[in-house]
Amino acid sequence: MSELKKIPAIDAPLSGVQLIQASAGTGKTWTLSALFARLVLERGLEPKQILAITFTKAAAAELRDRIRKRLVETLAAVQRAEDGEAVDDPFYTPLLARLTDRTTARMRLKQALADFDLATITTIHGFCQGVLSEQALASGAPLDVEVITDTSPLLREIIQDFCRRQWRQADPLLVSYYLNTGAFSLGELQKFVQGVLNQGQAQLFIGADSGNDAALTRGKQQLDALQVLWQQEQAAVRALLAEHGHMLSQTSYKPELIRKGLGALDRFLRDPSAGLAEFIGSGSTAAKAFLKVIENFSSDKLQEKTAKKYAGQFPHHALFDALHDLPEQLEDCRAAIQRQSRLFRQQLAVYCQETLTRRLQQQQAQNFDMQIKGLAQALGDADTGPGLAEALRARYPAALVDEFQDTDDAQYRILQAVYLNADPADSVLFLVGDPKQAIYRFRGADVYTYLRAYDDVPDSAKHDLADNQRSVKPLIEALNAFFAQKDDAFWPRPEQGEDQAKITYTPVGKGAKPCAALVDLRESAGTDRQPLRFLTPDGDCGNSKDDGVRWAVRATVNEIVRLLHGAQEEKLLLDGKPVQGRDIAILVRAHYQADQLRRELARAGVKAAMQSNEKVFASAEAEDLSQLLAAMAEPHHEGKVRAALATRLCGATVADFLRWQTDTAGWTEQLQRFQDYQQTWLRRGFMVAWREFLQRDSVVARVATLPGGERILTNLLHLAELLHEEDRQRDGQHHLCEWLAQQRRQPQDSANAELRLESDENLVKILTIHASKGLEYPIVFAPVLWTPPDPNRGTPFYHKDGEAIFDLRDDLDPGDQKLLEREVLSEDLRLGYVALTRAAQRCYVAWFPVDTAKTTVDDSCLGHWLPQGEGSLHALSEQHPGLIAVQPVAFDAVQRLPARGDRLPELRETPAPAVPGGWRVTSFSDLNNNSQPQTITLPAAPVTPDDTAADHDRDAPQPVLDPAPPLAELPLRFRFPHPARLPASVTGNCLHGLFEHLDFTRPVAQQSTEHGHALVERQLRRYGVLTGDDTDTPLLVQDVADWLDEVLATPLAPGLRLADIPRAHTLRELDFHLPLPALRTRALVDTLRQAGLPVPELGDQTIRGFLKGSIDLVFRHEGRWYVADYKSNRLGHDYAAFGPHGLAQAMAHGGYHLQAALYAVALHRWLRSRLRDYDPAVHLGGVYYLFIRGMHPAQGAHGVHAWQPSVALLDTLSQLLAAEEATT
Repeated sequence: MSELKKIPAIDAPLSGVQLIQASAGTGKTWTLSALFARLVLERGLEPKQILAITFTKAAAAELRDRIRKRLVETLAAVQRAEDGEAVDDPFYTPLLARLTDRTTARMRLKQALADFDLATITTIHGFCQGVLSEQALASGAPLDVEVITDTSPLLREIIQDFCRRQWRQADPLLVSYYLNTGAFSLGELQKFVQGVLNQGQAQLFIGADSGNDAALTRGKQQLDALQVLWQQEQAAVRALLAEHGHMLSQTSYKPELIRKGLGALDRFLRDPSAGLAEFIGSGSTAAKAFLKVIENFSSDKLQEKTAKKYAGQFPHHALFDALHDLPEQLEDCRAAIQRQSRLFRQQLAVYCQETLTRRLQQQQAQNFDMQIKGLAQALGDADTGPGLAEALRARYPAALVDEFQDTDDAQYRILQAVYLNADPADSVLFLVGDPKQAIYRFRGADVYTYLRAYDDVPDSAKHDLADNQRSVKPLIEALNAFFAQKDDAFWPRPEQGEDQAKITYTPVGKGAKPCAALVDLRESAGTDRQPLRFLTPDGDCGNSKDDGVRWAVRATVNEIVRLLHGAQEEKLLLDGKPVQGRDIAILVRAHYQADQLRRELARAGVKAAMQSNEKVFASAEAEDLSQLLAAMAEPHHEGKVRAALATRLCGATVADFLRWQTDTAGWTEQLQRFQDYQQTWLRRGFMVAWREFLQRDSVVARVATLPGGERILTNLLHLAELLHEEDRQRDGQHHLCEWLAQQRRQPQDSANAELRLESDENLVKILTIHASKGLEYPIVFAPVLWTPPDPNRGTPFYHKDGEAIFDLRDDLDPGDQKLLEREVLSEDLRLGYVALTRAAQRCYVAWFPVDTAKTTVDDSCLGHWLPQGEGSLHALSEQHPGLIAVQPVAFDAVQRLPARGDRLPELRETPAPAVPGGWRVTSFSDLNNNSQPQTITLPAAPVTPDDTAADHDRDAPQPVLDPAPPLAELPLRFRFPHPARLPASVTGNCLHGLFEHLDFTRPVAQQSTEHGHALVERQLRRYGVLTGDDTDTPLLVQDVADWLDEVLATPLAPGLRLADIPRAHTLRELDFHLPLPALRTRALVDTLRQAGLPVPELGDQTIRGFLKGSIDLVFRHEGRWYVADYKSNRLGHDYAAFGPHGLAQAMAHGGYHLQAALYAVALHRWLRSRLRDYDPAVHLGGVYYLFIRGMHPAQGAHGVHAWQPSVALLDTLSQLLAAEEATT
């Protein structure tokens, strides 16, 4: 048996607080799963008594899977040992040696696997949410609270509110500056505020309020006076310069230069406020150029530039004298505006911090940050905290915390209260992390929290994972040598009084996990030779940052081409097989660098895929699809059709448009095509129309041939999926177009909208260093680690005396500036470490000695690690020739990868595979979404002035005869809420929620605070109809209450109103699951059509499983039971649109007759199982579809569709649903 090596997973005590430092690739998850198994075996804990916390849902899911597998493997090892088999494993051998009772161990493991679903393996947010919910009384948390995972829409509204209030009373010059400066766009302001909010533990250093800046007022007055002077004397000045310009130096005062200079001056003085805003917001180069123009026309400069023979003869003018002081006035105004803008950002940050929490509380909602801080506060309370901590400790005697370096102060205070302040014998807490990989400060992580915990834990409870399981031994040794150069490799410039660096590098060894060998037969027959390689510039490659990035990109691409060419020749082998594109990853700092690399790789003939968190709505494909949707929605609008045809989707050329100018038939054919797409969309939904467009126009084949065709198609198909999901929730084509436009302007913060990889094929991966954490690749390129981050970019953030600080003051003193620079460099060092430790076999690092007035390589992580620059690299390669190489690379043109005979097949569309039917749960929505249209003939309705409303329901198209009046002129019911403000699904949920909770028998305006107005306002706020402290809130709430009263008072039948139905006689949101042994859809459709119901075509399929559904309302009236379903469809802008004809169209095209039949059968079966003497002819009253926008007591039956199924139809349908599959 091999010699056993001590590892924390085996040797760490299972009591007290234990801190495990896990360098990159050392098996953090392996250790956590092993500790979980030990807690089950050695302490006899059940899975539900062990808390495992990590920081993302994906990581929690992976950890859950790994722990389950570990328990299975441990059980197998115990059983093998019981059977007398030898077990030689670094974990199981010592573990089995400790088990004195293996029978008990086996039973514990089996029980743990049986109960594993009870284990709490979650995120810190999920844990806090669960505790606050279960321990509401002890924690003081509200009993009924909504958790909002994405507060960005609310934060955006708060920022808009603040800007409106501030800018309404601000100086017009300031407002003009804000509106014309990118840093004050809504997106940039939200990014700034979100960064402040993410660091919730940080102090805000605020500068003094300078109030109205006198310099700004004085400067404006001087500019106004100069404007008047220019307007009065402009002609005279132009004439003077035209007559006497020959006296001036012709180098600076050529007639053309004088004309251009006066033009620039005229543009500025035509509107001094806008001109000043533009001057201040322009880049330094443009500002200096304008100042040069002004200076050239100042009296001093004109006299200086007068030729000697005309000395003293050039005429004076008051304007020239006034221009002498203008540069100084402009600079004073610039300084004043910048002071005011900093003050504005300070006030915005404070306002958003206070207002976001207040508005969430008003909505009885919380975000993740509030939950974490709420639990930390509850545990810190002197009265209730100890009891709550004891309760949590009793429930979770053991806890495992993954990625502990990503915690913050509030999270650590929770762990402190529950575990660190407790008797070590009562519980155990494992903190597992690596401060060298703390790179998520922008998400709120604070590495200083880890360092504080490190100080809190005794040395005897500190452990290191000593072996790297990811990389080959030569690469591990190379990195050990590289990081060993400096004692302060991860803690630059220690503060005065610090004895040593707080974050250190501990050399690691090679773990037992085998790694594939990399062999380059072109260089040597040896394996994994020189795994750490530095690319350096050879020759004149420039010295600026832009020069360096261009060189690094070229060097990286050409080296990848060289590698892949060697693989083609079967001379570069990984585990005996040629290296492929998928084995290579390029790690960058920013997305623009990824774009540069992708373009250059494409030029080289190398396929690459970008992994990015940018939104697909920001892509050019979103613009193309927006044009296409607009044309499909309005095919009669020839301008929109032309715009769609000009996109890459349709591919029309200039020659096509010229031909259509004279070819009327050809142009008509194009218009007809889009009309066909519109009708398909209206009848069958967007996705069907989209697929028809792809096939009919051969889009995939054409786009695939374009440069970057795979990326284009990926984005288009991704966007189509998102549109399909939204289309299912929205009423009308125009609303979907508006939604796409809104997402392009301000996309929601959703992972579903992040750019997807083009393919899982054999592609080189390009991703940011942040996105690469936790991943590994055989060959990694890090081309931009030499680029230093800018400490002055963004909001200054640093630590001082252990406290996190956001410094929003005008100027930092020199000491704080040094702290800021140190903070930025420290994070860059950790980012560089993550990049260098992703490789398993080989890592390439580009080095470029950038050295300009603004940028120097010394301020980057590589510059810190290599104090002598390239000299340090050569010294390393000489000391470790088999491990580290320096590879000079010239700034050469991009080399192309030679073509191969077995190239990948061309991109093409493949048919979807046939999916065999099986057991499933289906619903009306599933059936209707997969339905096919049928021609439905409805009686024509007479066209009257009241019938000319546009139908905005997706499945019920009507021609637009007259434009709708402005929204503000419509009654609330027809405009609630504004169509562009909320998705249709949210509106429907809001209204359904109101009806679910209302007491029908009492007027809404008179109901108690538990219902009525309190309920209305709460629902409106919950779904975003109301936000903040809107001044019109009482009016809107009253209008909605009046509308609900009118709906409740509308007669459904003679003597029947919802207002007459007491709550005790209702069932709200009645769920049902009906078994379907073998439902034949063909028979279902035929039966309903024979009964006269216009239902859609469902195809001929057999469905086995269950039919599920939820009925909005079941009520009893005078001994009869009824189904009611609320519909919030927008059928038009007046009551006439909700008459019999409009309802018939909506019912038919929405497939609601099918839904009504299924609901009727569900109620029929439910009553049959509960009423002894049930007779459907007596007890089943029928079905009502209530289109609530059209219901009003004065409008009779408008908005109410009633249907009474026959007893025979109910019996037939019930038999169809219960029928067994026929046997042959």
